[in-house]
Parts: sequence; C-alpha cells; structure tokens
Amino acid sequence: MSINKIQQLLHETFGHQGFKGPQQEVIEHLIAGNDALVVMATGAGKSLCYQLAGLIRDGVTVVISPLIALMKEQVLHLEQLGLKAVCVHAALSWQEVEELESQLLMGELDYLYLSPEKLLNEDMQNLLHQIDIALFAIDEAHCIWRWGEQFRPEYQQLSLLSKQFPRVPRVALTATAGKICRDAVINELALQQARLFEDELDRKNIYYWLQPKKSAKEQLTKFINLRHQNHCGIVYCQTRKKAQDITDYLRQQNFSVGCYHAGMTTEERWQVQSQFLKGNVKVMVATVAFGMGINKPDIRFVAHMDLPRNLESYYQEVGRAGRDGEPADAWMVFGLRDFQLLSQWIEHSDHDETRKQWEREQLFELLNYVIDGNCRRRNLLPGFGIETQHNCEHCDNCQLSSNEEDDNKLAAQALSAVYRCGQNTGIDYLIKVLRGKRVKQVLENNHQQLSVFGIGKSYTEIYWRAVFFRLLQMGAIQLHGDYCELVKLTSKSKPLLNLAIPFSFYKFHYFKEVDYQSHRSYRNHVSEQSSELYKMLWTKRWQLASENKMLDYQIVSDRTLLDLSTQMPLELSQLTEIEGFARETIRRYGEQFLEVVQRYQQQQQHQLDELLSVLTDPVTQKDLENYALHQQLTLQQLAHQLANYIQLKLVRAEEILPVSKDELYLFQRGWTFTHVESDYAMARKYLEQSKDIDIQSCWLPCLFAEFSQKT
Repeated sequence: MSINKIQQLLHETFGHQGFKGPQQEVIEHLIAGNDALVVMATGAGKSLCYQLAGLIRDGVTVVISPLIALMKEQVLHLEQLGLKAVCVHAALSWQEVEELESQLLMGELDYLYLSPEKLLNEDMQNLLHQIDIALFAIDEAHCIWRWGEQFRPEYQQLSLLSKQFPRVPRVALTATAGKICRDAVINELALQQARLFEDELDRKNIYYWLQPKKSAKEQLTKFINLRHQNHCGIVYCQTRKKAQDITDYLRQQNFSVGCYHAGMTTEERWQVQSQFLKGNVKVMVATVAFGMGINKPDIRFVAHMDLPRNLESYYQEVGRAGRDGEPADAWMVFGLRDFQLLSQWIEHSDHDETRKQWEREQLFELLNYVIDGNCRRRNLLPGFGIETQHNCEHCDNCQLSSNEEDDNKLAAQALSAVYRCGQNTGIDYLIKVLRGKRVKQVLENNHQQLSVFGIGKSYTEIYWRAVFFRLLQMGAIQLHGDYCELVKLTSKSKPLLNLAIPFSFYKFHYFKEVDYQSHRSYRNHVSEQSSELYKMLWTKRWQLASENKMLDYQIVSDRTLLDLSTQMPLELSQLTEIEGFARETIRRYGEQFLEVVQRYQQQQQHQLDELLSVLTDPVTQKDLENYALHQQLTLQQLAHQLANYIQLKLVRAEEILPVSKDELYLFQRGWTFTHVESDYAMARKYLEQSKDIDIQSCWLPCLFAEFSQKT
C-alpha cells in the first residue's frame, strides 16, 4: 500500500494530521509482515501503530492486554471512529460469546481484544486458527518481566504465538523498559528477530520536584494549592493505611478526593476510578495498585508521599501525568524511614539472593537520584538508555541550583558518632547527639558525655540528614536490625574517618511559595480572546459525553477543543484540518460543535455592532479609552476583544483601530521582513523604533489577528 493511502487512513479514519516519532516506520514494518518491539513514552501513540497497520492488513487485529478497563476503553475509542472492535472477558454472557464468535468467523470484526488468560484458553486458540489474523499486538509487554511490579505469569506463555501462528506478525509494546526488562520481553516472547523501535522517552512536559519530608501532609497541600487547584492528580502512597490516612486528611482540607487500594472491593475500586475518570473526583490517593491502563489525558500532577521501589517504577508512575502533552508536575517527598522500609522489604522478602542484590542496587540508584543536586533528568534518563549532556531547566535542581558542599570533617564527625554510639542506634538519634540535644534517651544512655556530643550544633537537622543520606549512598554506613532502623559502619568508612578522601554532598531544600510560582503552573493554553468560546465548547462536549454515557475526552480532547476555539471553523469541511476530528467524529458531533461556534460568532457580531455605534469616523484613541472605561475593561482586555472580532472576519483592523491604512501597510511590510509574527516583544520593539508608524503597542493583538490571516 502506498504511503498516500496510509496517510489518508491516518487523517480520515483516525483524525490525525500527521505521524509522531517512529509511528510511520513501525506501521510500514508491520504491514510488510515483520515483528517489532516498540518502546514509546506514555501518550506518544503506541496503539495507533498496530491499529492502523492491522486495519490495512487482511484479517482481524488481535490485541493482548492485561486489564479489562483498558480493553474496554480502547474498544470504545475504536467504535467512536466507526471501526468494529470487541473485547472478551469473564463478564460476557454465553449469548454474547456466541455472537462474538459468529462475527469473527464471518470476518465482521476489525479488532479483537483479549486478556492473556483468554488467549491461553484452548477453545479461543482453536477459534483463532479458523480466521484470518492481521497481526498480534502484545500491549503492556513489560508485564512479562518476572522482577517487575506488574508481572503477569500468563504473559510468559505468549511465546506460543510464534509457534502456533508463525506467519502472523507480532508487535510487543511498552512505555517503560530498562535493558533487563527489554531483554526479558525479547527472550520470553521469542522476538530475537524483531526490529526494535524506540522513541524519545523523555516526557519534556513534566517538571520534577523532590524535597525531604518535614510535615508531609502540609507540604502536599501547599503544592496542590499553589500549583494545581481544581486540577486532576494522583497521590501515591506505599501502604494502604497511609493512603487512607492521606485521603482523610485531604478530605478534611476540602479537597475533592478518592482512595484506591487492593484492600477495597472490586465494586468500590471501580466506582472511585469511574468518578476520577469523569472528573468528579479531582485527586486520587492510591497505592501502586492504581494506574496501569488509566488513559486519562488531563492528569496534571503525580505526587509520591513515599519513595517508590525503584526508578523504573517511579518513571512509569509519573508518566501518568500530562498524557495530553500539556505541562504537568512530578512531585515527591522522601525520608529516611522510606529508605529503611524499602531495605526491610528487600531483606525480608523470599526472593533469591540474585534478585535481592539487584533490588539493593536499584534502591541505591534511587537514593542517588534523590540526593544528587544535579539535573534530575541527567540522573534519571540514563537508566532507560537516554544520555543527555545538557541540563533540562525543567526540574527543581536546575531551577534552584543547590551548591555542592565539601567538608570531610563532617563525614568524620558523623561516622565517629555512629561508632561511639555503639553502631546500634538510628540516624535521628545520631543527629540529636551531634547537635547536642539533651533528650531523655540520650541522657539515659549517658551519651552527653561523648566527645561528639554537640560537635555539630551549628548545623541544622536537615543539613545533617543530607550528610547521612550521602554516607548511605556511598556505602560508608549501612542499615541493620529487624526493621533496618539501626546504623553501622562498613569498611568504606575508614578512609573518611581518617580524612584520607574528600567528602561532598548537596544540601536539601524545602520549597517556598516563590519556588512554586517562579515556574509556570499548568493553565489551559487558551488566549483571552478565545476563552469564552472554549468554555462554550467544553460545555457542549460535557453534554455530548453525558448523553452518550462517555467520558469527556472520549468525544474529543482538550487540545482539539482549544484548536476549535482558536480556528473557529464555520463549515464541516474545515473540521478536517483540526487534529482529532476523524471522519466519524465529524459525522457524529461536527454539526453540534459548529452550532456553538456559529452562536458565539452571532454573539460577537451583536457586541461589535454596539461598539461600532459609539465609535467616530475615523476612530480615535479617546473613543476606545472611553468605551473600555464604560465596559470596565483595560485597554489590553479590549484589544483582545477587538482581535477576536478581526479573527472572526467580522471587521477589518482599520475600521476599529486609531490607525491609518498607510500605517497598517508599513507595519505589514515590517512584519514580513522582520518576522515579528513569532514574538510580541519583537513586534513591540519594531513599533517603538519605527518613526513612520504611530500605533500604540496595546493594539498588537489586533494587528496579529489582521495579518496572520494573510501570511
């Protein structure tokens, strides 16, 4: 099939204006009948690869997916595009199963979604042998990795596909796969001959924030209040008890919050998940039981109240934020107790020593990521095979630039305290001794008599905590005891005690209000002149979703609404130029969205008529200033309103601005040759420097609206 035909299907059937990343290469590779392993970031469009390729090849596309909810959502999405898709799960009645089998045998289906358990069923395999299969897609392929948190034993039996269906191409897809996990996918699925397709895994729209715990609940509420009021987010906790505790606290603070963990009934989990997806619950507090298969695009933040188990889990969890490509936050608080609990979990697990050693290494990689003061991405991405030489300027370390401290005497003092306190106390206790705190336990142990007592009283508790975290990370001390709550020296401590090697660490910092506000929070990227229309379109989408018992984003995305509000099409044919409007989407909802745009245009025409009735000819600056005063608008707000009239083609700039045609011509000529269309600041500077143009810069939005339609 020609690339033109593929592009046509992409545009008309799926509603996309173009391919992203390696999508086109993957699709052509699969169409040719080859196997593939696809590693692409969450939200980058993995599913389109097999959906479009499968549609072009003869037969039904069989998709293996681990979650019923995920399968149902993808089936609904395909049905909205006018395609025929079904998923098989245990809740189907025997009549529904019989009808599905009939549809398969008659060749009436485009897509069949199965859980791995269903695929392993002998009757299902017999049925699949009776039909033409376009390709097999194995979604969430990392579930095959035995050491992963989302391990599904049934995935390890999916290699049977290569034996039973040797001529059918297979594609395995995942959003996160370090080298060990990737090798497991290749080996377990017999994909040694498959081509590997990798996209940029760095989610550049995500901003990373990490800080030590102080008053964790208050830290969380401060973060949400300053950056994410009324936004949707996920708060991860390590335990069910902690999740419920945080939920209760946020509810007391009047947040719209739900709780999700494995201790709840299936019905309870389903209900709260449904409320979150609909936007009725804004914040979901959960254990790691929640997340996989959650395709909600407008999650604006993911917060961790405890350290995750490793960086791979962390990256997968924070990847649930900002799937729509808009700005999002990954926020975490960490504490020594988190490290102790994870160490305890490793040492007390029934895993073999090889796995335990790997888990220890992963924990120390996580610890290094947490305490290092350099760019977060430069520490995080190499674990996924991504090397970067530049700071991202999109994390707390890049923004706050913590200085590295060099003082090997501090290390020696801390290690000496460990030794003199018998290598049988915890870090909190050691810090009290170093800072000279005469608390009951210290006095009972007579440790106020030690030479190290009070030797570090000039340093804060958080300062000493950073020192001990660094010593842990260096391996100079290690945790021990039944709960990994005690500290002892290792052989690596000797050179530090003897001041024989340098010691450096980064100070921890707590975020202030100014820190949160200095980096742009998420806002709907809707300009002032189109925000009213955006709200009208948003309301219409909500109505359509309610009528069709769907989620808002299953009708069209926020980005599509934004494009609608800025481009303001008035004809169905113009909708094809907007990302997200497939042929079937236009057929189902196009007229209703256009009615909103047309109603908005009529409202604007009425407002314009009122304005024109009070303007003189020619228009003067005083006219507009008086009108703005009467309407209680600033000149900037009025300028955006006028720009909207111009963009709607209801009026020309010279009819409502205090400018002459000659001045407009001169500005347009300068526009062409100085490329000021990309930057208001450049345009403002151009006006200020021009001796022949007397146009106030407050009217620039109107000029941009006028001439952007001609360039």
